[in-house]
Amino acid sequence: MVKFNQALVARRLQWDRIELRAVSSCYDALVYDSICHDADTLRRYLPWIDQIQSLADMKLSQRRAAEQFIHFHDELRYLIFDHDLDSFAGVLSLIKLDGLPFSLGYWLRQKATGQGYMTESIHLLEDYVHRFLQINDLQIRVAASNGPSRRVAERCGYRLLEPPWPIIRLGEHQIEDKLVIYQKRLV
Repeated sequence: MVKFNQALVARRLQWDRIELRAVSSCYDALVYDSICHDADTLRRYLPWIDQIQSLADMKLSQRRAAEQFIHFHDELRYLIFDHDLDSFAGVLSLIKLDGLPFSLGYWLRQKATGQGYMTESIHLLEDYVHRFLQINDLQIRVAASNGPSRRVAERCGYRLLEPPWPIIRLGEHQIEDKLVIYQKRLV
């Protein structure tokens, strides 16, 4: 378990049009509705989507993420908003699993793709974690077949690490894919 210095973990970050807000129960219905609307697209690469069968499931997931955020361990989950429109665009998390480098996990609502939200959000979070949490290296792990997420990593300056890459299972049909890993040194 990784613990962050409580005084340094920001609940809200803003840069130009992007605002990252710490996960909170006040957004449960909004996130749930977004997942339901885009479930067919999201479940292709995010197997956990099928575990969210009801608003109660979403509340439980968000509550766990909020507890992790409050206690500053394992995951800092931020909701991405367009500040000017106050519209929800997706999720960006800083994740630390035992024995692995810090990584970013993310997804966007279908209607928010192709507008630069994720690229801007990643740059905002990178700047913050480097300056205030003294994190110098980040990874992005994605399915090899997930072209959009791979392009985000490349646009943000992450370099593809050499294989071997582990095999992962995706979705309800347990389709196998390779997990590709991108890495970036923050300076």
